[in-house]
Amino acid sequence: MSNNYIGPDGAKHLGKVLFNKKYITEIWLSMNGIFAEGAIALGEALKDKKYLEVLVLKKNDINI
Repeated sequence: MSNNYIGPDGAKHLGKVLFNKKYITEIWLSMNGIFAEGAIALGEALKDKKYLEVLVLKKNDINI
């Protein structure tokens, strides 16, 4: 899903969808303009995902 500019709101919605998914192994979200707000929402949704091996968030202006 890289380079789609989902923005912070899209990242929040994606986080809600991913929250209940058990077997997430890779997420590629480069160049989506999610900013810190979206990154925090994704982090909360993904924090207990023990199968997540790859999370790519390059070029999203995340300045935390």
